[in-house]
Amino acid sequence: MKKIVLAITLVALIISLKAQEKVNIAGYGQVRLSYDYLSTYPAFSIRRAKVWFSAANKLDKGTIKFKLKTEFSTKHGANVNLLDAKITYKYKKIEVITGQQTPDFSLQRHQSGEFLPVLERAEVIDKLVPAAETHARDIGIETYFNFDTLHSHISFGIFNGSGANQLITNNKTFLLTSRIQYALIKKPFLLQLGASAMYRQANNLQYNKFFYTDSLFSGRDERYGVEAIFSIKNFSLQSEFIKAYLNNNSAFGYYILADYKLNRNIFAISFENFQDVQKAENTSISATYSYLIQNHNIKLSLSHYYIYNNVSDKNLTILQFQYIFGIPKKYRH
Repeated sequence: MKKIVLAITLVALIISLKAQEKVNIAGYGQVRLSYDYLSTYPAFSIRRAKVWFSAANKLDKGTIKFKLKTEFSTKHGANVNLLDAKITYKYKKIEVITGQQTPDFSLQRHQSGEFLPVLERAEVIDKLVPAAETHARDIGIETYFNFDTLHSHISFGIFNGSGANQLITNNKTFLLTSRIQYALIKKPFLLQLGASAMYRQANNLQYNKFFYTDSLFSGRDERYGVEAIFSIKNFSLQSEFIKAYLNNNSAFGYYILADYKLNRNIFAISFENFQDVQKAENTSISATYSYLIQNHNIKLSLSHYYIYNNVSDKNLTILQFQYIFGIPKKYRH
């Protein structure tokens, strides 16, 4: 089954590449100056440098698209990593995506990183979404049934379960995912609710982000999430709660994020809480201010995090410069 999925993806990618008349190139880079108040001096880092290639062809019935995305980040060992390598076929309100991709689970995981009002996704998103250990990507097939243009949809996916950039095709691990998102109210304000679920029978997988470090897990891996977003004019409020069950162990977390846009200014505040399977708890609050230049091509952000846990408190201040290119205006928030 897994070899068939990989073969279909490869053939579709080759056909799509040969048929392209124009390949679009886009991406963004983020450079940071961080200070944790414990070090003698602040430190520079390249948080993200992403580049992707994409194209679309109209068929007699529907549209076929491909996307190839890579990332360089000092956070991930200063390596270049393959993120996405996927083919999408869309016909009316149905989309089928095959290849290496982000399984549809969680609201914030599917919000573009370059347009987030905060500098990082919430800790619960980073640690508990499927394939969190491999850049939140896995290899498989996902089908979307779209309700409207507000991202309201229901999806079903089946993946290798061993994560991205893995050549394993003969193991018995499969990852099953599903998510529903629906705009309950559209006017005069937006109220959107959603829920996610995933299941796999894990076979010697490593979950260093929230399980016992350097240990392998086998057994039932179930994760569930609920989400909500409220938006009116320039103000937005969103929240998520996710819980993971690994046999008799569990981990959970949530966040609340509010942001307000005023011309070129973005103000955001976030509250987060996360607890791993060892009952170690992190709670944090952050405040972020961003200023946009050249229609979001350049974004300057200043953020302060206050993190308190079972061991000690921590303060972190980050100044970030971001530059994006090749992203059409209709996708810019």
